[in-house]
Amino acid sequence: MRMQLPVLATCGILAAGACASIPEGDVQLRPGAADVTFLSSQVEPSGCTRMRSVTVQDGCMGSGAGSAREGSRDRVLSRLRNQTVRAGGNTVRIDRESTHLATDSPESGSVVTVEATIFACSGT
Repeated sequence: MRMQLPVLATCGILAAGACASIPEGDVQLRPGAADVTFLSSQVEPSGCTRMRSVTVQDGCMGSGAGSAREGSRDRVLSRLRNQTVRAGGNTVRIDRESTHLATDSPESGSVVTVEATIFACSGT
């Protein structure tokens, strides 16, 4: 019986952690992240170097009661700002954005997804 307690505790943590790996609440911005410029998908930036493409998600992406959570566009954009700074960029183009309802028994929530391209632009 003593051996089973750690196993049960670990399983409970893993099950509850399916959506818990996505931080709750506000995202703390890295230095310089507030200065990141956002562009719409129709804009092809000039004088910029393409760094990389990224996909950022927020919301319920697990199953069970521990994962019911509404996705937040604000959290996604804050994470995108942070990723842009970490990649050495200063501009990000939103290429595609979607929100959908995730239904899991017995809970549900929404997922916000943003696909974007990070650029390093001179003069911004």
